[in-house]
Amino acid sequence: WAGRDPAIWVISLVAGALLFHPLRKRMQTVLDRRFYRERYDYRQTLGEFASTLSTETDTDRMLSSVSRRLSQTLGIERMAVLVASRRENGEAGFALAHAAGMAELRGPVRDRVFDLRFFEASLLSGGGKAYIFFENPRDGSGCPAALADAIAPLGLHYYVPCRARGRVVAYLGLGLTKNGEYLSSEDLSLAGALSGSLAMALENARLC
Repeated sequence: WAGRDPAIWVISLVAGALLFHPLRKRMQTVLDRRFYRERYDYRQTLGEFASTLSTETDTDRMLSSVSRRLSQTLGIERMAVLVASRRENGEAGFALAHAAGMAELRGPVRDRVFDLRFFEASLLSGGGKAYIFFENPRDGSGCPAALADAIAPLGLHYYVPCRARGRVVAYLGLGLTKNGEYLSSEDLSLAGALSGSLAMALENARLC
């Protein structure tokens, strides 16, 4: 290489880089298919699943289906869906519409309305932040004390907003993976992509 024209050397490096990127991507896809085939297939079909959500008008069946699909795709056990609600006494907030992996929860927690205005304020002030994250959900660090105490029993690390027509109509609450690991940025992107479809499906079901 010492005696070659520098321009040829640079062109060779660029060509190698351009060839290496698609090759590396293809190799990663092959590895994903071979070693993580089940989760890979779930991820590939998540978009198709999201597009069919709007056809389901039974909220319980819809949320059970979402829970099952997210559990398979992300490898999580603990999750919840909190849906915008208003009680007969006029109390507004988010009610626990569905929970998975939370057999220990009792009536007072399951039946309460959660005031999550702090979440929305945090999302709006976070420069486009896509979710709320708690490293330790049992202490609710950074939250007002009342909210921290309210959500502590849920034990959820992530809250992904589900927006319809610019309004948060629900939150997807997600725990760690079955191996006790935090979700990856790809995992959270998938959950975020699903959240919009879920929001519209919930709105459609409400109007039916």
